[in-house]
Parts: sequence; C-alpha cells; structure tokens
Amino acid sequence: MATTTKPAGYQFLPPLTPDEYEGLVSDIAIHGVQVPVELDEEGDVLDGHHRLRACAELGIRDYPSIIRYGLSEEEKVEHIVALNSARRHLTRQQRRELAVELGARGWSTRRIASALGVTQPTVRADLEHPGERNLSPDKVTGADGKSYPARRPAVIATSQAERRGALDALKDLPAEQVPGRMTTAKRIEKLARRERAAQRAFTRLGDVSLGESTLWLGDFRERGREIADESVSLIITDPPYDRESLPLYSGVAELAARVLKPNGVLVCYAGQLFLPEIIEMLGAHLDYWWTIALVLDGDHTQVHQRKVQVCWKALLIYVPRGGEAPEWISDLYRSETFWRPDHPWQQSRGVADYLVGRFTQPGDLIVDPMVCTGTVGVATMLAGSRRFLGIDINEKNLSIARENIAAAVDGGEAADSAGPAAARDSHRSRKAL
Repeated sequence: MATTTKPAGYQFLPPLTPDEYEGLVSDIAIHGVQVPVELDEEGDVLDGHHRLRACAELGIRDYPSIIRYGLSEEEKVEHIVALNSARRHLTRQQRRELAVELGARGWSTRRIASALGVTQPTVRADLEHPGERNLSPDKVTGADGKSYPARRPAVIATSQAERRGALDALKDLPAEQVPGRMTTAKRIEKLARRERAAQRAFTRLGDVSLGESTLWLGDFRERGREIADESVSLIITDPPYDRESLPLYSGVAELAARVLKPNGVLVCYAGQLFLPEIIEMLGAHLDYWWTIALVLDGDHTQVHQRKVQVCWKALLIYVPRGGEAPEWISDLYRSETFWRPDHPWQQSRGVADYLVGRFTQPGDLIVDPMVCTGTVGVATMLAGSRRFLGIDINEKNLSIARENIAAAVDGGEAADSAGPAAARDSHRSRKAL
C-alpha cells in the first residue's frame, strides 16, 4: 500500500558533499541562481534546498522560482526524483536506497526505472518488495469521457515579492481557474484579484437609488437576471479589452437579447485586437446593425504585438433578432483627448450624450452593465426624464459612479465626471454627427 505522507522538506536525495556545496556557493556568487527553485502552492520547497541555503549565506533574496500547483504528494515525489536523478550523479548505494524508498511508496519497477534512468532488472535487484501501483497517470478522463494529458500547472516568479504574491493568490484561486500550463506570477495575481472581486460581488450592500438612477453592486451576469424582459431601450457598455475579459461580451449579448425592447439597441465598445471574436460572441444572440468609428485625437495607444498605433475605437451596434435601430446616426465620431480623473478607462461623455439622445425617449430605461465611473449614467440624467440602471462588480468604481451621478442629478452640467474637455466634446458631438 502506497503512503501519502509528505516527506520532510521533500528531500529524497542525499545532501551534497562539502566540496560539492562549496562549488555551488561559488558558482551562485559569480553567476547567480541558474536553475529555478521549485515550490508547491503551500510554499514548501520541492527542489533547490542547497540553492536556498547558498542564497541565504550570500544574502541573495531574489532568485528565479517555479511554483508547481495541483500536484498530489505522489506526483511531487516523482517530479523531484526525475529532476534530481537527471542532474546529479548517484552512487549505487544512494540509488539503491532511493529505489527502496520509492518501492515502499507503491511505485512499480518500471516507474522507478524511468525516474532513475536505469533498467528494470537493476531496480528489481535493488528491491525486496517492489510495488506495482502507478499513482501518477499521464492522462485523465474528462467529463466528456475523452482522455486528456494530465494538467501540470506551474507559476514562474523572478523575485521574492512575486513569489509571495503568487502563493497568496493561489490560496484564493479555485483549482479549475488555474491555467493548465506554465504561467507568470502576475497572471495568477490578476486572476486571483478577479476571483476576490467576484466573491464580494453578490452582496447588495452597495445598491443605491439616486432619483431616476439606480446602481447595483455585483456581477451583471447574476444581477442582470433581476431586469425584466424587454424593458430596456438602450444598453451602452465598455468591457475591458484583454483576452481574459472576452467572455464578458457573451454575457452582455445574452443579457441584451432578453431585456432589450424589440426596437432596443446595444452599443458596445470593442478593442480591435480581438474584434473577430467579439463580433462572433455578440452575433450569437443578436443581429449586427453597424459600427461607429470613434476617432481619437491627441495621444494614441500602441499595440506592440501588432505594431499598430491605435487612432480609433469601434462602437459595435447590435439589435434584437429581427429588430432595427430607431433613428438615423452617423458612423463617424471624433473625440478629443480629455481629462480622466476617475479611471484610466473612462470614456468621453460626448458620445454617451449623443447615443442616449438618438436612441431613447423620455421615460426609457438605459442600462450599463459595467458602469465603471458612471459616464453613461451622467449622460442619462442630463438628458432628462429617463431612467438609468448601472451595475459594477468593483465597489470603488461604483462609489465613484454614485458621486458623479449624484452630482449630475443635483447640479446638471457641473457634474461632468470627465472634466471640462468632456463638456466641449459633448457640444461638438451634436455638430459632428
């Protein structure tokens, strides 16, 4: 029967000799740590005990590391043995002792031979009671009944701060959300931040009403279920433009297909890098109507991976199946650079003013499922006699939106959350379109 007891410090192989260790210290002092230290998600060292000891003696705190996530105790053992047997020369007695220990854990002779780089007859000669149970399959069976390679997630960290951040992040991140491949500490921390936000999102303590404007705290894919069918005239929203956020577009399309009136309109900001995927996701639930080119004056973003300087932004217009947009519009809008005091992704209010004015009537409900700092809500309140519902998963964003919309309700134009330039932009929009 194989044991699953965690070995002390995961140290299976014998320590380096004094001469070997002194050579390692000298090499690290000159060249730094060349082979990453490996840890599990609890921070326990899997491989690199001697390197860590040398770093401590040399006062080195930042060194390359890899965090192996989701391995069973037996998989950790197999990984450690494979790493070290390939790097270190073992005497016959050391190899025999290691083979015996692995055999006691239930490893088959074939598995031990493969890990140690020797033949099965050699292993059999070293073992009195070889085990025959393989506890580390190379393949797993998925929910669809098909066979897939076993996942081997790992996180690369290059400094002490990154290592600590990744270990903390892995504690909060469900196993199914950890990428099944080598990834970076920054990516894991980003995924964990989103998960923490999602866990906080389902409280309603942040909900607030401001005249004809209502703000909900939460994930729009959950809170949006509370919106009545065919009750919304216009949805305007601006999801993040990174690959990880692409599923949000599917969520927006599903929500819009249900809650928009037959002549309702969805206007969705979209980054050009993933435009084909976004169009496909929105088109799975709605009919494409048109695209507005939002031309950006002033400073421009650069997409280095495509060698493009971005000078415009796509505003995709979709309608319910068989529907149509209620008013004529222009598909070109020119927006000057404006002050963003609240959020780096904040959009100019001018285009929101225009869309609310063209696509809605007094009494209509306008929704922004990712309200951010409330630009669409401000435009709705200043248009007059309309209702607004904004949803956001981020408490800080919602707090800023609440302040901006409250100022719009109380003070009209003085509440322009995008600063003085946005007021000029709003005035120009009526001439440009």
